[in-house]
Order: sequence, then structure tokens, then C-alpha cells
Amino acid sequence: MLVAAAILTLASMPSAHAQAKTGPTRGLRYTAPSSCPTRAEVLGKIEARSNAAVEMLSTDEPIAEIEVAEVAENFEARVRVRSAEERTFKSSGCEGATTAAAFVIALALDEERKREVVVSSVPPLTSRVAAREAVWQVGAGIGGGAFFAGSGMVAARGEVFVELERHRRASVNWLEPSFRVGFIRTLPVDVSASGAAGAASFTWTAARAEACPLRLGTDRFALKPCADVELGTLGGDARGLDGALARTTFWAAIGGRARAELRVGTQDGVRVPWMTLAVEGGGDFPLPRHRYVFLDGNGASVSLYRAPAFAGSAVLSARFHIFP
Repeated sequence: MLVAAAILTLASMPSAHAQAKTGPTRGLRYTAPSSCPTRAEVLGKIEARSNAAVEMLSTDEPIAEIEVAEVAENFEARVRVRSAEERTFKSSGCEGATTAAAFVIALALDEERKREVVVSSVPPLTSRVAAREAVWQVGAGIGGGAFFAGSGMVAARGEVFVELERHRRASVNWLEPSFRVGFIRTLPVDVSASGAAGAASFTWTAARAEACPLRLGTDRFALKPCADVELGTLGGDARGLDGALARTTFWAAIGGRARAELRVGTQDGVRVPWMTLAVEGGGDFPLPRHRYVFLDGNGASVSLYRAPAFAGSAVLSARFHIFP
């Protein structure tokens, strides 16, 4: 009785062979007639061609599926890998059909793993840019506006400049200083002295250096406080008088201004602008305040112009980024 019970129990248990080939089994779903290779044998076929493919199948998420059916005198294996189009293989024997299916799965998953390795080995552009926490950009620009020279004088002025700016590509940061050197010049502005027959025109020409330690605002729009120094000449050209002369004197000034900037465009898909538009206003304190006078025939002087205690300016400019 004991022996018979043991035999009966073994006969009533489903075979491991049949259980392995039915139902979902981790990353590989495998269904086949009992005469076909087991799931373990199919995994061995896949592993023989790609260890990476077997590793990818070691998950509870269904990745690949093989469904084998006996059709007439042949075996037909239907293969699906993720969402790819289903492929069908026919063979006179189940061994051939499952071998072809295993080869397709191994090839597909191996290619997928290679793509993952390539992508993971090259960090995204934004990550590479972020790794360079800050860069120094070189730009050049032009500007134009008005120079308020005192005594009611307003002169049109133009400027050209080059600029070096510290730029954080990964995040907005208020500590983004910039330094600018340039050349400014005004158009001649005429002045007539009250009660005098003659007149004079004045022109300012100077080199200018500027430092803006902070940038306050967003990625695209910001305000920058700046300090500057100017060194150059103030030229006066008298006319309408006998013996009229031209006179050029030294010009020096220190001052400050506030600049509002708008960054335009990007490079490489990240926040690296190719142009910055700006409007600024401020002024300077002339250090030597030269006085220009007319001398009449009696030797008496008639005041014509004196450099003001404060000279204001308003400028529009465009800066184009050269490198990087």
C-alpha cells in the first residue's frame, strides 16, 4: 500500500517539464507543446548567444514572448520582443523553431543593451554643460544714445566695446560679473555765448572701462549695477571770431550706471545666448572741470562752457557673443 500510494502521487503531479512551458515566467513568456524544448533549454539557447539578453529577461516585467504551436506537420513559433512587430518562424521540428526564436530574442535584446550602454556613457548635453559650472564669454557690441553735458547741452554719442562676462549655464546666479572696455565719441554740439558774436562746438572722445559685479534677475532678463572710468579728451573749436582757435583738453570721469539686459536666443539647446540687448542710464563725475571762455577785444572773458559736476547719459546697445 505504501509503494502504491507513492506511485499514485507521482503520477498525479504535473511534470516540471510541462509547468515550465506554460503561463508567464518572469521576463520570458514561453508556451509550447510538451514535445518542445523546456523553458530552461530555450533560455540556454538565448544565453549561448547573449549573456546580456538573459540578464535583461531576469525581471518580472514581460519583455519577450515565444508561443509555439503545432500546425499540420510543422511547428510554428511566434516571437514578440517588447512592442516590436511579431515575427513567425516555421520548422519541421520544434527544436528548429525554438532555436530561431531564441536567436531573434538574443539579437534584439543585445542590440537594446548596446544602445543603453552608449547612451549612458555619453551624459546629456545639459549634464555636460552643468559640469562646467561657469564659463567666461567674450562678446563685442555697439551702442548709441544721448550725452547730457550740462548747460543744456545734449550730444549724440556712439560707442563700440568688447566685453568679458562670467556665465553660469546650469543655473541662475546673481554672481555673474562682467567687464567691458570700449571707445566712445560724441557728435559735435554747438554752444553760443550770451552777448558774444562767436560760437564753439565741443566733442568728447574717450576710452572707457567698466565693471559690473552683479547680475540680478532671471535667466533672460536682469539688472546690472556698474561702475566705470573714462579717460580721453574734450575738444573745443571756436568760430565766428578773429583769431578763433581749436583747443583740446584732458577729460577724465568716474561714475556708475544701471543696465537692464535681455538675453536673446540659445546655443546647443541650452541657456547660452548669442545676443544681449540692453538699455542703460547713469552718469559720470568729471574730475577736471575745465572752463572755456571767449576773450573780447578788450581782453574781457565771456564764459562759454564749463564741464558739469555731473554728466548723464542714456544708451541702447546690442552685444553679440563671440566665444564660446
